[in-house]
Amino acid sequence: MLIIFWVVAAILAVSGVILLFRKEVKWGIIFIIVACIVGPLLANFFGGPPAGPRSTSEPSPSSDAAIVSMRLVSEV
Repeated sequence: MLIIFWVVAAILAVSGVILLFRKEVKWGIIFIIVACIVGPLLANFFGGPPAGPRSTSEPSPSSDAAIVSMRLVSEV
């Protein structure tokens, strides 16, 4: 269901750009605005994942180095 919103949003956005090139500015802007509403807002409303980078459960390399150095200090 969510992919349908994004596909429709992409089609609307491309159609809006094409309308802008054809000098139909009012409809082009309307299509682009509707694409911005249909894609992220409706997908988020229906429970899609948030936009942006995904968080991982793996620890970062800097935290691994801190853990190793703490172990070395505690062994001494």
